[in-house]
Amino acid sequence: MTYMEDYEVNAPEEKFIIDSDTKALWAVRKIREAEAERDKLTAFYKKQIEKATEETRFRVDQLKALLEDYSRTVPMKETKTQFSYALPGVKLVWKKQKANILHDDEKIIEALKTSGKTEFIKVITVEKLDWVGLKKRFTEDGEMVDGISVQIEPERFEVEIKEEA
Repeated sequence: MTYMEDYEVNAPEEKFIIDSDTKALWAVRKIREAEAERDKLTAFYKKQIEKATEETRFRVDQLKALLEDYSRTVPMKETKTQFSYALPGVKLVWKKQKANILHDDEKIIEALKTSGKTEFIKVITVEKLDWVGLKKRFTEDGEMVDGISVQIEPERFEVEIKEEA
């Protein structure tokens, strides 16, 4: 039986007081033991959480794959940006592939100045690219300007679960 357990059993009505080096060292040892136990439990539960998270991610990915397969067999509603199929409380969605045009305004401004197409440069106090106007022209005539690149975003499948009221 430890000093504290003995103390608690034999003298529950007395208040424990640290009044010696021996009791102080005992208290420090108990603090270290408690902290070590806390650290051990924390490490254990972190591993359990990581394991549960990975297992859940795996199960969810499997179920989403099955829903993705199912979505290919049903008539999907098509909009400009997606295909979707509605079920009670959930919508299966295929986001259409889209191109994100990345642009470096400074490079484009220099290229526009060089080619004499300054109508796409807004002059305020600093030069700023008229991206809306240039993008419209870019998509109309397909002419590439230095500083523009196209990043293709692949189509992706989503499951949109509605919150229950």
